[in-house]
Amino acid sequence: MSGRSLALRLISSLGLLSFSISLAVAQEPPGAAPDTAVTAKAVGLVRTVLGVPILGSTVRLVEISTGKAWVTWTDENGKFEVPGLPAGRYRVGAQQLGFEPASAEFTLPASRTEKQPPIELTLRIRTLSPAENQTPPSATTGPGEPSSAVPEETLPKGQTSQPPT
Repeated sequence: MSGRSLALRLISSLGLLSFSISLAVAQEPPGAAPDTAVTAKAVGLVRTVLGVPILGSTVRLVEISTGKAWVTWTDENGKFEVPGLPAGRYRVGAQQLGFEPASAEFTLPASRTEKQPPIELTLRIRTLSPAENQTPPSATTGPGEPSSAVPEETLPKGQTSQPPT
């Protein structure tokens, strides 16, 4: 047998072995009941108070009875979708940088025919509190002398960081 034909036989054997292993893993154990749990899909929309969709908002759904959580993000239309959820009561929250988070609770029905209406969450623009909005006092090097933004040793010789007068 030539080296080439031996290599081809070896590759074929490995491929068949790999296929057999994947079939064995994919099979359910004998006597296992098929998965008949009712699953549903949560769909919703995240917008600003003016109705503008918010891209990239983090949406987190938590099944209230178990604490199990799912996370997704909104698309360019502010829409999100989480398929394969078990029926039950959920808390959903959305957040995005620069906005106040929003949350709501809803129930996914156990019936395959009953549809869940879209969940709508509205995020308000976050405003800074007076304490957050204050600018720090400027640092001084001496009485009434403003500090330089650039350390003197990084400037070329003869230049200062003080503005010309």
